[in-house]
Amino acid sequence: MSTHEILIFATRQANIYFGLSIMISGVIGGIFNIIIFTTLKTFRETTCAFYLTAVSVVNIIQLLIALFVRVLSDGFSTDIRRTSWVCKIQIYISVWCNLVSTTYVCLATIDQFLSMSHYRRFSNLRFAQRCIFITGIFWGLYSTCSLIYWDAPFGICMIINSNFAMYVNRFQLPILYGALPLTTMITFSLLAFYNARTLISRQINIVRLSRDRQLTVMTLVHVVFVTITTLPYIIYFIYSLNQTTNEREQIARNNLIYTILVLILYSSYAGSFYIYSCVSKRFRQQLFFVISNACIKQYQQWTNKRAIAISLLAYYIYHSKKYEVSLISILDTTIGAITISNGDDNNDQLTDGFTTKTSSTNKNVQTSTSTQSVFWNIDKPLNTARSSFGSALLANGQVLIAGGQITPTTATQGTEVYSSTGWQLVPSMTFSHAYHTVTAVANNTKVLAAGSTTPHG
Repeated sequence: MSTHEILIFATRQANIYFGLSIMISGVIGGIFNIIIFTTLKTFRETTCAFYLTAVSVVNIIQLLIALFVRVLSDGFSTDIRRTSWVCKIQIYISVWCNLVSTTYVCLATIDQFLSMSHYRRFSNLRFAQRCIFITGIFWGLYSTCSLIYWDAPFGICMIINSNFAMYVNRFQLPILYGALPLTTMITFSLLAFYNARTLISRQINIVRLSRDRQLTVMTLVHVVFVTITTLPYIIYFIYSLNQTTNEREQIARNNLIYTILVLILYSSYAGSFYIYSCVSKRFRQQLFFVISNACIKQYQQWTNKRAIAISLLAYYIYHSKKYEVSLISILDTTIGAITISNGDDNNDQLTDGFTTKTSSTNKNVQTSTSTQSVFWNIDKPLNTARSSFGSALLANGQVLIAGGQITPTTATQGTEVYSSTGWQLVPSMTFSHAYHTVTAVANNTKVLAAGSTTPHG
């Protein structure tokens, strides 16, 4: 294998392995960024985090479309850019995402500087929303030039107008992609960092102080990362404008270097999540909460399915032996609780999903309330729909449920009891609870609620 063939092979492998790794890790990180910035109140109320959320959305689009098409074309030799409309759309999205992403990062650094200066009034969500919208529209109109002057006339996606090619080489790439956004980012992130260091000497709420300092460090390190990954590509591109060669080996070597630098440039769209996780303690805490909450829900679903399976198995076992059992209450739509009793209060035994009572003198199994065969009844619904609540049996025979989730992110304080007339509202708890335990104490005359995924649990 000649040197020329080795270089071409190395270029293809770099696109496949390095490119796919950047795309997958970047998309996953971008999704986590969006979840964390939108679920954590500390960040959700700040305009800087709003800009960073918008950056994550744009970066995901850039990785899924522009980088994926590049990996297909240059890595797997499936050049779908040979089609005219694919060439135009891919270049349009790449140009738009690049300009919008860098502009949003610039706006984030400017906003962070304003939020810690005398011009704090300009740092608000309404103004940020307008900037996001206007910026997207402006760069969208600007990028329409790519739809006009890019095409694939010979099966190669290229610029078909010499004047536009000169404009791209002399202004768009070195200035709009490089010098202008990098200068703006670095300047305002350093000013914001300076302001954050002087905030400690002012009388400012400690929560706001901690939040602003964390956001400032996050944006500063993000800007440093973007600068490191962008500058090599811009410098090499400017250098290559004045270099011409007809040697196959040199061309292959230049293509390999260019591919590596382009992929490093794409890593600037994929690395923000990992940067924020390293430099922000509050960001890491929210990340662990999101992951643990997802694991808890998966565990709850698994235990619910297991309880249902056990219930069905017990039903068939007892029914086959002509035992008579009866459902006394349905406290959750996914878990049935069956009580089997013969009237003897001794030898209680707790099993998965069941409370059974046995006697050495009477082998018959009877219900505590009737002698009917087992069946499922649809009873009166709760006054408030909820999940992940706690329940307990009271001394008077009534069933109490307390707390629970009424939306994926909201718990309730509400409490209800079940009697022969249905569910009745009773005084609520002091705090909201979900995924907690409710235990009857003092001979079932009092109830203790403990534990929760909410802050007051």
